[in-house]
Amino acid sequence: MNRWFYYVRVSTKGKQKTDRQIYSTELQDFCKRNGINNKDIIVMEEKETGKHFERPQYQLLKQVAANGDNILVSAIDRFGRNYIQGRKEFAELINKGVKVYVLNRPMLEDMYKLNDNMSKFMINFLVDWELMNAEEELKRIKERQEQGIKVAKAQSKHLGRPKAKYPDGWDDYYTEWKAGRRTAKFTMDILGLKNTTFYKLAKLYETQK
Repeated sequence: MNRWFYYVRVSTKGKQKTDRQIYSTELQDFCKRNGINNKDIIVMEEKETGKHFERPQYQLLKQVAANGDNILVSAIDRFGRNYIQGRKEFAELINKGVKVYVLNRPMLEDMYKLNDNMSKFMINFLVDWELMNAEEELKRIKERQEQGIKVAKAQSKHLGRPKAKYPDGWDDYYTEWKAGRRTAKFTMDILGLKNTTFYKLAKLYETQK
């Protein structure tokens, strides 16, 4: 069919945006080299992890891509970060007659044009190498995150939501209020708390007891 798809993926975590991939100079350069009007490229984007391939947009792309079609990714880690699964997915697309281009690896363009046994071997070798690096990078990211958590815990830093701060005398006044010896309004006034804050702290205090 000779259609061009551009698969754009960013992780669900962090503040990454797809704009950097969609409007990249590498994409513009690729279009110029291959005589493609970028308006003819079908962009499919999503915010999903690269650890697996059970992603809605990728699965849709895999279904609609047919013999003669082409898929672009800005880098192989946007395709996926799972080496074993990534090899399988890539092989399935190639066997369907779909070419996968990696914008930051322009040598693939020449290899596809040669279309001989050596070029096919080099394409598989390059993709294997890139997928291994992508998976290793994901492992390093996870290791750094785990190390950061360990360091933070060692330094007694609280991760996540900040701990609730109770005003001075909370225990005594809370006990008096719960026992019915003080009204809620009196307790709020004496502690200097607003209605919503008082009941929020009371609920939290009860769950921690």
